[in-house]
Amino acid sequence: EIDDLNLLREIFNHQNGRLRDMVRDLVLCTDIASAERRKMNMQRWENAFSSLSEPTAPQDWPKSLTTDATQSVADQIMQAADVSHTMQHFSTFLRWNERLYNEMLSAFRSGQSHVPGFNDVHPADNWYESQIGFYDGYVIPLASRLD
Repeated sequence: EIDDLNLLREIFNHQNGRLRDMVRDLVLCTDIASAERRKMNMQRWENAFSSLSEPTAPQDWPKSLTTDATQSVADQIMQAADVSHTMQHFSTFLRWNERLYNEMLSAFRSGQSHVPGFNDVHPADNWYESQIGFYDGYVIPLASRLD
């Protein structure tokens, strides 16, 4: 029966609360338009790794770090997957960037931009600058954390 194959039903079963919470957090961590969400993700990273003076293998982490560190590393991997088009072949980058541009243009035209301060700015007016800022402020630091 099809219900036997419903993974989501099992994830949302109360006995699988930790798995449900982890899946929810992994999906939400990709909401990079939310300054609050980005701050929370960075705080989790800092809490998990700031006490380590230099990179160490996970088996050498104190037990207290394991849960936060595991979730934080999973967050970083999910975020990298979310913006992986920026680190692939240029044609892949262009295809996804064009889709993003069209989405932002549609939001601009309808006055429904979800990015604060962008309802009154046509996406073409600062597209290149915003892309460079995205690399400098998000993609490169994310790649550095995963290094």
